[in-house]
Amino acid sequence: MLSGGLDVFAPAQQGYSEDEHLFRVGFMSVGEAGELRGRLLSMGMPEEAVTVERMDQPVPAWLRRGEVDGHRAVWLAGREPGGLVPPLQGVMVRGSSRLWEVVESMRARGEVAVRRGPADPIVDEAGGERFEVVRGDALVDLHVIRASDGSGGVGLWAARRQERNRGCRSDIELLRRLKVVLEAAGS
Repeated sequence: MLSGGLDVFAPAQQGYSEDEHLFRVGFMSVGEAGELRGRLLSMGMPEEAVTVERMDQPVPAWLRRGEVDGHRAVWLAGREPGGLVPPLQGVMVRGSSRLWEVVESMRARGEVAVRRGPADPIVDEAGGERFEVVRGDALVDLHVIRASDGSGGVGLWAARRQERNRGCRSDIELLRRLKVVLEAAGS
């Protein structure tokens, strides 16, 4: 089917998520989705296994569409819908230094491990720091940029790594947890 399989294909895709049965790549335009569909077909994917899902058009017979956990979703026909894997790529928040304190308190309670991450030229140039936030097999990067005006403000950008697109469910769940905690802290 796919040359190199999903292990080669998935890390090259922005907006990728998967579950046990399907993978999806999200786009801002139908044209981009159509281009990927064409590429997948040229790589040997069968016509009946590739679709561009649009809300205003019916899904192919091998899919079902409905609501899962309050969100529009598709799943394989003949199967029960499983837990939703949202296509979350990252979370960006800005607020007081309290945001970083929330991350530190999560670490202190043993909810996550926080360690210094590899250098990032863009973050470094902005005077920021890069960390890795880990929980079980989940890993996300956390970029911290402190306001240079002495206001105590901070910007946090938590993002999952594209090369970890395969099996991204745990990374996305960690991002969702960070989003909830940071927004509750008043970002």
